[in-house]
Amino acid sequence: MKKWVSKQKLLKIYSVLKQYYKPNLFSEPFHVLVFAVLSARTKEEITEKAAAKLLRIADTPEKLARLSITKIASLIKPVGFYKQKAKKLKQLARMLQYQFNSIVPSNKKQLMKLPGVGNKIADVVLADAFGMPIIAVDVHVAVIARRLGLVDSTNYDEIQQTLQDLFLNVIKPDQLKYINRGFVFFGKQICTTAKPRCNICPLTDVCDYFNKKK
Repeated sequence: MKKWVSKQKLLKIYSVLKQYYKPNLFSEPFHVLVFAVLSARTKEEITEKAAAKLLRIADTPEKLARLSITKIASLIKPVGFYKQKAKKLKQLARMLQYQFNSIVPSNKKQLMKLPGVGNKIADVVLADAFGMPIIAVDVHVAVIARRLGLVDSTNYDEIQQTLQDLFLNVIKPDQLKYINRGFVFFGKQICTTAKPRCNICPLTDVCDYFNKKK
């Protein structure tokens, strides 16, 4: 893990990520949870449409639990692995209904007891639905943070803790929300996973990957 990064570099990265940030279309905890489960291996625009379509019919755990897996699958198609996700969503809804009184928990350990909910999904819910100062780590976050020289780990918890420690030296806790989704959209448009577009990147002056490539 990186122990020190200059404040100037961090502020430059933060200012760029904030420009690329787009808020989650959903804010109610159950809706954010459904969106997050659907988002794995799926483009944002497809996820948003599928989540909106499903939530128009089943906007509570009780309503979702009453739907058949086949019906859920038909509503969320064409998200990636929609059949598996339909099954997980049905199980998740029933568990919320009967074990959590239909209330999405704001505790990470409890969230991760839900079917289909891992580290990233739990952190997305905590950040986007409950406003907690947490950086969810997905592929974009991990890859770009390594390229920029902010982290040198592939471990989820280490990447998350390092990024939070670094950025909290230069920004306020409620500003951490710009980091995850800023990385996501910056990664889709500029620092793509397969082939970064360094020729149009505004961060080349603080990017380890670019400067080593030179």
